[in-house]
Amino acid sequence: MNVLLVEDSRAIRQLVTAYVEEVGHRVITAESGEAAIELFDQTHIDLVLMDIQLPGIDGFEVTRRMRARLSDDWLPIVFLSSSTSDEHFVEGINAGGDAYLAKPVNGPVLQAMVRAMGRIVATQTQLQGANDNLSRLAHIDALTELNNRRGFVLLYGREWGRSSRESLPLSVIMIDIDSFKTYNDNYGHVAGDDALRIVAKTLLDSLLRPADIVARYGGEELVVLLP
Repeated sequence: MNVLLVEDSRAIRQLVTAYVEEVGHRVITAESGEAAIELFDQTHIDLVLMDIQLPGIDGFEVTRRMRARLSDDWLPIVFLSSSTSDEHFVEGINAGGDAYLAKPVNGPVLQAMVRAMGRIVATQTQLQGANDNLSRLAHIDALTELNNRRGFVLLYGREWGRSSRESLPLSVIMIDIDSFKTYNDNYGHVAGDDALRIVAKTLLDSLLRPADIVARYGGEELVVLLP
């Protein structure tokens, strides 16, 4: 994992970095809240270890800004603080933190926390991959492996918005295979499926640009979107 350590004390940065690197993770350090946000915007981060008392904006505000940037995404943020008051704990969780470790940092406890958060990150990554795959499958026609009608509608909406903003032409070709029902009745559904696959591949091979899209719109209806 890439672990972002936000801590203004050099001694604590060195200590925490050594503990985290010992369990096999890369540590990126920031000495202030502003520097932490800049690194967060520029680097893929898997876990944040956040001091609360920082020069400039404090750790609570840095966490709020990170959460705002993440939108619906998630990554674990663990606060490191010498304060163990209930008020600090509640404020930290409300700001978007996920856990709280007291200073001075206990090495084995910190390493156990990093391992636990690493397991959560791995599970989250697997779930996101499964969700992405399900979303992709929901927009793909199983027979032709083209975008299905739902996928086409999403892509069309995106391209329509872009063409409207930039005053660019957008072409749509609707295609209906002639006499398909008769073909199916005479040769059977297996032959009909083969014919659909051949037509789909022929159209796909005829596209000239990466942005051009072929989709299966209905039974024997196909559509080509040409931004």
